[in-house]
Amino acid sequence: MEYSKNAINFDLAKKYREAIHEYEVALQKETLDVNLYINLAFLYWLSASSFAWADKYEIPMKVRERAIDRYKEVLKEAKLKFPECAELYFWEKYFWHRLVFDSFTEEDTLKIISEHAYCTEVPYFFLYLFDKKKYGNERNKLLKKCMELPTAKNLYIESIIEDR
Repeated sequence: MEYSKNAINFDLAKKYREAIHEYEVALQKETLDVNLYINLAFLYWLSASSFAWADKYEIPMKVRERAIDRYKEVLKEAKLKFPECAELYFWEKYFWHRLVFDSFTEEDTLKIISEHAYCTEVPYFFLYLFDKKKYGNERNKLLKKCMELPTAKNLYIESIIEDR
């Protein structure tokens, strides 16, 4: 539990290099929570997809170089342990969509949600972009959760769905 706490605390403090390390250690040594996998995969994806972000937070080149493969590995491991978690499948599709502009539709997202027994509100940030009125309630719940726990993943989501 100590490594998980450290990872989250580093993530909240925007010490992402340290967070990546602690998430990795937590996944090796502790009873696992799906959110540890998701947060780690997110940090790797961001390290691979945003050079400006990686520069700003001093993510080492060694981490960046393996980040594109590692985020996929982390999600694959998580899906083996948490096969009913829709959020894992959502991020897998979303990350690839954002990296290579692969098609990802409202229907694709709804299918992911319907095929898995457990789902958080996270996919609704993407659905909200398709129909603000239809998905407004889920967006509001999600935004509140993101503001309460501002990890890198949640800050990203918040930046997309907050109305300015």
